[in-house]
Formats: sequence, structure tokens, C-alpha cells
Amino acid sequence: MAAVTVYGADWCPHSAQTREELDSLGVNYDYINVDEDKEAEREVIRWNGGEKRKIPVVVVKRDNTESMFVAPTRQELESELTRLGLMNAA
Repeated sequence: MAAVTVYGADWCPHSAQTREELDSLGVNYDYINVDEDKEAEREVIRWNGGEKRKIPVVVVKRDNTESMFVAPTRQELESELTRLGLMNAA
């Protein structure tokens, strides 16, 4: 089974857009607000090379694979979700 997690912030329009895109695609995901979860915030900063907190970060785990996207486009999301069998190819 696959797991999709979105790390973002409620004030961030890009986080909201990514969540809306996943909702419209019918993909279940967990949402972690990095303003409320400081450990998650530290992870996001680490994933961004320690420089800043660039969000959203989408992590997709399936079997022994993990994909991570920082501020992904809809096309990037759809491509990876299709590749992992989480949605059908259009």
C-alpha cells in the first residue's frame, strides 16, 4: 500500500493548491502542518539542503521506494502517482 504525505502550512497557497490537486485526483494523503510540528519543519529544512523551509513537500512511499517532491507541479504529481499505480494514466 502506498502512503502520500504533504508537508505544508495553512497560510501557503502552494500547499493549498497541492492538497486541492490531490483531492481532485482522488488521492488519499496525510497532511502535516509544519507550523504546528517542529520536527516536521526540521525535516523539511533538511530535505531542502538546510537552507530554508520550502513547501510543500510531497512524500510518496510504496513498498521499498520513496519519492519526494519539493513544490511539485500538477504534472509531476500525476506522473509519479501514475508510475506508482495510485492513479490511472489519462
